[in-house]
Amino acid sequence: MFSILAHEISEKFLTTKSRKSKLHKRHFILTSGRCGSNYLANTLNLNAEVVNYGEVLGHWTLLKKIHKPLFSFGGLSRERYLDMLYKQSSYFYLAQCYSAYSHLRKKQPVNWKSRYNTKSIGIKDFFVNVKQDNLYNYFLDSKEISVIHLKRSNILKRLISAMLMHQAGVVSTTDNSTENKSFEIDIEQLLAKLKRDYELNEEENAFAAKLSKKQPFYQLSYEDYFSSPESTSKHNSQIFDFLGVESTQVKSKHRKVLSQNLADIITNYDDIERALKTTKFEQYLY
Repeated sequence: MFSILAHEISEKFLTTKSRKSKLHKRHFILTSGRCGSNYLANTLNLNAEVVNYGEVLGHWTLLKKIHKPLFSFGGLSRERYLDMLYKQSSYFYLAQCYSAYSHLRKKQPVNWKSRYNTKSIGIKDFFVNVKQDNLYNYFLDSKEISVIHLKRSNILKRLISAMLMHQAGVVSTTDNSTENKSFEIDIEQLLAKLKRDYELNEEENAFAAKLSKKQPFYQLSYEDYFSSPESTSKHNSQIFDFLGVESTQVKSKHRKVLSQNLADIITNYDDIERALKTTKFEQYLY
């Protein structure tokens, strides 16, 4: 019922008010899991002129669940869904209400924003979801979407981080709740997932290369972004400039879920090294 109501409200805004409303720049963070995208999206949202809705394509996301009946029975396309998120005031303020509710539940200050004062509206999502929904052409052909490609070069560390995240049961944190824990990795499972992620990584890089020729494009390396506080601050300023908003000194409270050396927290790390030696994945050990 809520999804149908939201759709009807959006259609009304599309045909009337939205035509008269202020045009906003659009942005898209293209990334993969365990690349620091929660930190980046949270940092963008600390800027008074930016709103990033976060992930909207994954089947686990609230918006995707709400719209499932419309995808299945209402004829709503994924492209139309993204257009509504980018363009409609109704979705903007529904997101603001949900954000305010979440902050109040956590007893945190509410960061309410006006759509009129917002200059850049965007989302962040994983390449695998873009591929699953076949949205390549949407991002390639849409009128100017500023793309930030946040990439983690070491896919082994990215994958292990994801596997440990599931074991720890924490996606992101603002404290040290995962420190001083040790884990064991299933080697066979790791190798199978590493092969899959390697192939996805190649496809993602090819898609990013096409985007860089079609849209305003900012390449961001996880390794460089988080190499030091100074590097993080430098890239944040450059990204704000890239999005055409005022550069402000902000710092997200999100922390890495597992920031220690992997060899110190994985009990069978020596077995992982032996399994990857002489394979094409050996490069990621160093």
